[in-house]
Amino acid sequence: MASGLDGAELYCYVATCLNKVVGVLFARAEGNICWLRANYDLEDYIYFMQHGSLEFATIVHFFLSSSVQSRAKLFIREVMRQARKTC
Repeated sequence: MASGLDGAELYCYVATCLNKVVGVLFARAEGNICWLRANYDLEDYIYFMQHGSLEFATIVHFFLSSSVQSRAKLFIREVMRQARKTC
């Protein structure tokens, strides 16, 4: 975990299989969810009362090899679990 130029936490996760890199995900902690709520219709998809304000993250970059593309949902879910983010 590192900090970006704006002070937000940055996360980098690497997926490997048989000692080869098959996926990379960069995410940043989203501290200003009020801006997101004002500019996007997130209430249609997210029940905000279930999530704390520190539990949001934005995926900045995401790459997954075509050989493991079917496991993309599992990879993202595990990243969110390890980063302690729910949304």
